[in-house]
Amino acid sequence: MISHDKIRQQKRQCRQQLSAKTQKKHSHLVLKKLKKQLSFQKSRHIVLYIANDGELDPDLITSFLKKRQKKCYLPVLHPFKKNELWFCEWNQHPLKRNKFNILEPNTHLNKKTQITCFDIIFIPLTAFDKKNNRLGMGAGYYDRSLAKINQFPALKPLFIGLAHHCQITEKLIPQPWDIPLDQIITDKS
Repeated sequence: MISHDKIRQQKRQCRQQLSAKTQKKHSHLVLKKLKKQLSFQKSRHIVLYIANDGELDPDLITSFLKKRQKKCYLPVLHPFKKNELWFCEWNQHPLKRNKFNILEPNTHLNKKTQITCFDIIFIPLTAFDKKNNRLGMGAGYYDRSLAKINQFPALKPLFIGLAHHCQITEKLIPQPWDIPLDQIITDKS
């Protein structure tokens, strides 16, 4: 069995090597699939992310949602807790760069929103398998932040991973703390 670190390295390299044209095409194909899903059509409060390191870019999804007056949110590095996220509305205030050089809302200008308020949380990933197991970047930000929803299972939003099809791997062994995804959408699946 290949280690998670080795899989992470291979799949990051795979997505980083995709051309800008291919990246855009994959984003378009994912949006096309989402438009057909009833849960996406009915959603009002959606968490997205700013693509980094070759991740599937949800920019087209964001534009589509904002044109329909849906509320969009972004993850923000928690200001007090290590390896945890807050989620803040993505509004007209300028975004700032965090310690990883990723744009995020300024927590002084944007109110934190509880996970139970969201309909869908789109989650970036490094690798995935056919059982919707996800491998992130390794620090556990999403797993730690989303674990709190286990206290309110009836209010759980849909957790949807977005990825390029090249990020699929044979099998991932989930850890007890891993948050399972409801669905993974790629340019091919």
